[in-house]
Amino acid sequence: MSLEDFGNEYNDPELIPGIFNYCDRWCERCRLSSYCLVYKMEHQSINGQKNYDSANEREEDFWEQLKSTLKKTHDLVIELAEEMDLDTDDLDKLKIDEGSKQEKAILKHPVTKAAEQYFFLARDWLLNNGQLLQRKGRLIKYQSGVKKKRKSADIYLILNDLYDIINWYHSMIPVKAKRAVAGIGKEEWGDEIQNDMNGTAKVLNLCVERSLFAWNSIERHLEKGKEEIELNKKYLNKLQELIEHHFPNAEEFIRPGFDEQ
Repeated sequence: MSLEDFGNEYNDPELIPGIFNYCDRWCERCRLSSYCLVYKMEHQSINGQKNYDSANEREEDFWEQLKSTLKKTHDLVIELAEEMDLDTDDLDKLKIDEGSKQEKAILKHPVTKAAEQYFFLARDWLLNNGQLLQRKGRLIKYQSGVKKKRKSADIYLILNDLYDIINWYHSMIPVKAKRAVAGIGKEEWGDEIQNDMNGTAKVLNLCVERSLFAWNSIERHLEKGKEEIELNKKYLNKLQELIEHHFPNAEEFIRPGFDEQ
């Protein structure tokens, strides 16, 4: 997409400005995808035909696409500044040391650490229990622990869907946690409620809630492996408590499109 096309798309009156900033990136399940700039950009590109296995994969792919567009924007700014005889040196300075210190502080934060711990725990469960389900909604092995009386196509599909929910959100949780923590203490927030820190923390909490729902539902259908499931739930509950403690105003944030009437 060219810079001109990007500008035209961005100004589309049918789009909801900023809706993509505070969503779960699961476009296929979103009722508002037709109002989203990111969705339109993805589906107007070759990459828009991809099937993503995780929220993190979709997000990385989108930002790679957007990076080239922003590069063009940066070049335009440099060119305009030079025409106006402005000093362009500051535009290209990167505060590497400061960024490194900030990154270390983010990684040490309780919310980030809890999110990372859950990610690795959930990832191990997904890898070790992937043989229970196929992506098309069928069991691979009958000895997986599914109750015999519930061996029906509907149960297979339900379990597969729950598995996908856990898989999707487990990679998004640490990403959103880092972004929310990065916003703590930023003086430039003009609004105590409507700021990126709270918006991101709200999405993080939604990811946790939906993951807990999936774990609880899977646990009801499986006879084996309940200890591992309980451990994943324990880490999510711990993370949820930390979110509420460190981002007390997050639930008051109004997400564009999703929380508006």
